[in-house]
Amino acid sequence: MTERAYKCRIYPDAAQRVLIAKTFEGCTGLQSITIPESVTSIGDRAFEGCTGLQSITIPESVTSIGYRAFKGCTGLQSITIPESVTSIGDCAFDSCKGLESITIPSSVTSIGGWAFYGCKSLQSFTIPESVTSIGDWAFKGCTGLQSITIPESVTSIGDWAFDSCTGLQSITIPGPVTYIGSEAFKGCTRLASVKIDPTNTRYMNDEAGTLLTRKGFVLWPHPSSACE
Repeated sequence: MTERAYKCRIYPDAAQRVLIAKTFEGCTGLQSITIPESVTSIGDRAFEGCTGLQSITIPESVTSIGYRAFKGCTGLQSITIPESVTSIGDCAFDSCKGLESITIPSSVTSIGGWAFYGCKSLQSFTIPESVTSIGDWAFKGCTGLQSITIPESVTSIGDWAFDSCTGLQSITIPGPVTYIGSEAFKGCTRLASVKIDPTNTRYMNDEAGTLLTRKGFVLWPHPSSACE
């Protein structure tokens, strides 16, 4: 039996401030949804597994997107996050394999762990100047990602943040970054350069372009990359 496709509009209700956890989880026939201005938060796993979801309108009233909110929404191709949102939760768009573009506003200060894990169709990503940290595994397995811009505001890049981004060709680390996590660029088989801003006091490039800590510990190319 095939589930029917349908659209949904949540009607404004002064009492409806949060889309509670798992509100539409597993609604595979849901194709589009409009969230009213009364909602301020999209709860954990609210749309997880909505594989047929193609479009969603998030109003300016929403300030946070919860844990696994859109995980596994494989039909979602693009989404615009409004300027009101300040945080994107862990695994928020995990395994959204059809996601090709997403607009992150300058209001967002952190990108959670696994936030875009496995978003294989994502080709480019601009991190706004407001973001200070990129979570663990944030872009792991984004095999279509060819370029990403890391702004001067970022101070921390999590463990395995770009692991297995096989399409990524180059990346520049700005001066303020004080932490690059374990194996952050492991499995990036096409990555030709990781450039460090010369003003960075924690990390450096040697003459061969190797990424090192100032104490000489090699971060990239990964020591085991010759065997991968």
